[in-house]
Amino acid sequence: MSLEQVLLERKKNPQGEFFVNLFEWCNLSCSFCWQDHDDWSGIDSISQRAEEIVETLKKDPRTDFDINIMGGELFADEVPDQTFLDYEMLVQYIFFHTKLLGKNVQINWVSNLVFEKDRALKLVQRLQSQGYNTPIATSYDPRGRFTPKTRETFFKNFKVFSQSKLLKNISVVLTRPNIQAILKGDSGLSEIYENYSTPLFFDFYSPEKSHEINSPSDRELLDCLHYIYNKYPKSSPIKELVGQNFNYMTCRSSYIIGPRGFTGKCKSLVSKDLIESFKTQHKLEDNSRMEQEFVSKMQCSTCRHFDRCGLSCFLQHDFGARSELDECFMRLFYDSLENV
Repeated sequence: MSLEQVLLERKKNPQGEFFVNLFEWCNLSCSFCWQDHDDWSGIDSISQRAEEIVETLKKDPRTDFDINIMGGELFADEVPDQTFLDYEMLVQYIFFHTKLLGKNVQINWVSNLVFEKDRALKLVQRLQSQGYNTPIATSYDPRGRFTPKTRETFFKNFKVFSQSKLLKNISVVLTRPNIQAILKGDSGLSEIYENYSTPLFFDFYSPEKSHEINSPSDRELLDCLHYIYNKYPKSSPIKELVGQNFNYMTCRSSYIIGPRGFTGKCKSLVSKDLIESFKTQHKLEDNSRMEQEFVSKMQCSTCRHFDRCGLSCFLQHDFGARSELDECFMRLFYDSLENV
């Protein structure tokens, strides 16, 4: 085992993570999303996704998992009522079989919260009454996500689900336009952080077809980390990166199950025309070479901040079409804290 492999092994989160895309159709068209928002494929085969989840869990030696169920938009008003019954049976099937396997799973719905009907609220509450805790994870992005009307709908539903304690977290993707809005003091983000108890999480951007607009430079990421540290110190992953002496890496090497049965790691979601833009060519079901190249390039083995560092996003750093600093921006961030 190489030095890079040894370093990465101790930084890997022991809790596994799945993202299960039931279909890609969506009522929004976020500028940084990789999905085909007109495609309903998979909505009639939800039971097959349940079987694929269980079969994949059987092969994984770990015992604890987050399973994130997503679309497209699962709860959009255009989704048939029958599909909500399929969602309920999906949860029941997964919990029943994972209990037999001796696995501990946390199922989360992923939703943009842009809908008028109350079916999502009733679904989560009904499952809760059956003993299944399935909260919703949502997202807020200052740029590239909402129209004025959909933003209003989002905040209306966010208030309802947050006050009902049915939200797991709310994430913000660190695209370049979002970073620019954050640095200018976005009012919506401030409202979420100051007025609600729902955990706020800042997530790294994964390259997609609009990367020329959305992909941030290392300098922009560094400036944003400093701003988040000062403005939103209780948000994740900042509070952990700063407040804990040891952190697992931010990337959990999530396993993807797609609506047409495809499986793999994060790079399996990258459009084919972008594959050649990555520095490391590797199998779509295996991130190990990309991870090792990152640790070697950033000289993590000699960094005094390695234990605390989350190592950011391997996929983003492996993408060639972006501006990088000569030195690791995470190391520069930690160095700056020591000089305050």
